[in-house]
Amino acid sequence: MKLKSLEQFESKDPCECGGNCGCGNTTTKINEAKKYKFKELAKAWEVVYGEEMEDEYQGFYQEVTGKYKDKVTKDDIATIWTAVYGEDIAAEYDGFYNDLKENIALSEKLDTLNEWGSSDQATFNKSMHKEMGNPKKMPSPFDDKLRSVAADNVDHYWDDWDEYDTDREGLIDNAVRHYLRAFFKKDFEMLTRMFASNDIAEGLLEGTMGEIHALANSAKDLGEFVKKFFKEYGEKVKKTADSITWVESLYDDMVKEANADGTISDDEDDDVENMLADVEYMVDELISYIKVETKKIGGSFRSPGMEAQCLKLIKETFKKHKVRL
Repeated sequence: MKLKSLEQFESKDPCECGGNCGCGNTTTKINEAKKYKFKELAKAWEVVYGEEMEDEYQGFYQEVTGKYKDKVTKDDIATIWTAVYGEDIAAEYDGFYNDLKENIALSEKLDTLNEWGSSDQATFNKSMHKEMGNPKKMPSPFDDKLRSVAADNVDHYWDDWDEYDTDREGLIDNAVRHYLRAFFKKDFEMLTRMFASNDIAEGLLEGTMGEIHALANSAKDLGEFVKKFFKEYGEKVKKTADSITWVESLYDDMVKEANADGTISDDEDDDVENMLADVEYMVDELISYIKVETKKIGGSFRSPGMEAQCLKLIKETFKKHKVRL
């Protein structure tokens, strides 16, 4: 008599026969590989790279929907890509392929959040690129200007997402990655390959920007920063000639314009104080104007409603100019 194997126990054989009654349970596949439809792959591709997969890669589309009948495993994807384009998709497009499951999950999540889709993400990325000055060279993921531009666009486009109130910094990190992948795909993929694994690279880029800024500010010079960086992140970042060059560029991006106290210019404190005084004066003037005019037009009974309309207009104007109120 045949004994049930460990796999058969784990698969919860409904017959409980262990293959003794001829029901065919011994030929049941265990842990069959997940199969994806082209629509799922295309949405994930658009989230990562901001382009239409069907338009750009017709050969792949025809193979998946034709020969494979719109059901492909991850291994199938790699096989098709090599056959059609002569490329290793895991190496050339690892941001898409190696995180395929996560990218599909993210694309589905974006679809449910205010019907946010690939065209919306493309608009978001283009807005960031324009505000960055349409750079030809990929900026560092830790660049202050890039973070600021990402924050402005998050405040403008994603302020009604649930995550905005609970994890705004996480949304900013996502915005940075989506932008870099969309406009500097090859450079960004090369950057992630400097790390021990893509998952770790994503985690490092997402969660430690502030820590690395602090590390750069505390280091007395470039040499000390490089030494501290690899001591802190040596298990996550492969120490190679390329990664050392990249870490050195991080230091330059973070500290080249800053004074010892973290300010940009000698007069910065005075300039900020004067600016705030001017803003306070103008806000006081605006509030006084609103109160006088609404009272004159609507009297004490209807002026509160008019004041509310003015406040709504102010909020909408701030949002239009991507200023968080």
